[in-house]
Amino acid sequence: MTKSMRDGASWLLVFCMACVMLCEGFDIIVYSSLIPTLIADGDMGIDSAAAGLVGSMTFLGMFAGGLFAGVVQRRLGYVRAIAIGVMWFSVAIALSSFAANAYMLGAFRALAGLGLGCVLPIAMSLARDHSSKRMAPLVISLVMTGIPFGGLMAAFACSALLSLVGWRALMFLAGLIGVLPISIVVPVASRVVAKLEGVRPSAAVCSSQQTLRQLSAKSKALLGMLCAMTFLFLMAYYGMSTWLAQLMRVFNLPLENSLQMMVVLNFGCVMGSLITAWLATRMSVKVVAMGSGLLASLCLIGIAMRPNSGALLMAFVFFAGVGAISAQNLTNALVSNAFPEELRPTALGMSLGIGRLGAVVSPAVGGLILQLGLDAGWVLVMLAVAEVAGVGLLLPYAPYRRAEAAEARG
Repeated sequence: MTKSMRDGASWLLVFCMACVMLCEGFDIIVYSSLIPTLIADGDMGIDSAAAGLVGSMTFLGMFAGGLFAGVVQRRLGYVRAIAIGVMWFSVAIALSSFAANAYMLGAFRALAGLGLGCVLPIAMSLARDHSSKRMAPLVISLVMTGIPFGGLMAAFACSALLSLVGWRALMFLAGLIGVLPISIVVPVASRVVAKLEGVRPSAAVCSSQQTLRQLSAKSKALLGMLCAMTFLFLMAYYGMSTWLAQLMRVFNLPLENSLQMMVVLNFGCVMGSLITAWLATRMSVKVVAMGSGLLASLCLIGIAMRPNSGALLMAFVFFAGVGAISAQNLTNALVSNAFPEELRPTALGMSLGIGRLGAVVSPAVGGLILQLGLDAGWVLVMLAVAEVAGVGLLLPYAPYRRAEAAEARG
């Protein structure tokens, strides 16, 4: 890397991309916080299973968008692709606030996910392309911090405004949040990129003709493994983000306290992103990711046991957020380090795109568990198992990377 993160302009670029990520976090937590209200709204015809399916539609759109992220970036360039993707998302989410039933709500959310699915890997790649390999975990985690920070903003907004303005106004607000990156952040990012490109050539200019199809068998296996990890970690993280408020209601907590848990969860995600990113610059990224996944799984089991102590329950929720977001952030860093710059948007797009299927499965299966009348704790157990399975897949990461490097040298 000819451009290190010691350059202040690069830090500004990281901040801009984190602001772009606010959109997803705000929207996901707004929807999660509104599930109890949507179920109570008889006009929408939504039960627990339908709420899970509608939540899954956003991630299904992200799956499709992520698979095309590399192509979109090459055609439009980094900044234009991000601007158009955020605009697409904002319009679709704003329109979803006028949905007359679950079908319309799900359709609009799927369209919104299509835009975000392109934006997220492109934004991460842009920030990562202007950082050193050693700083990659910190850069990726700081960019991803925008998601839980947006969720934190959404949790506060729902706590303060839901009873006053209703769910439609809050969902419209989730669409309007995209105005911030479109009007302010994207122009600033464009100027920063122009300045940085004067120092180093961009991926769009120096991109080779290499595609993922030309990768070695070991590199393809590594990408497949990283996609599977992302599937499992996103299954756990988004399942928790989607269902926590409703599960707290099932656990007989008042709605106000349930929304407070969303604040605690997202505060844990923000703090976890920062702390584990710092640790990952000083020790093995893989080890920190594995520890994060195990922490999340233990805390999810702890929540499922329904502790009588409110303080203990909040601690479990907080550290579940710390672990779940960190495991995924660091997996993104592993993907970004495993592939060359010209393939980075495509590799991240594939891992996040396929990984979004985990986010599709999780809300739907959680809704089915609740609809079948099974104990709500089984939803959390399912998410804990996903975290443990993701940690297990991390074990062979280093041997695969060594084998791939040896094959490349040969």
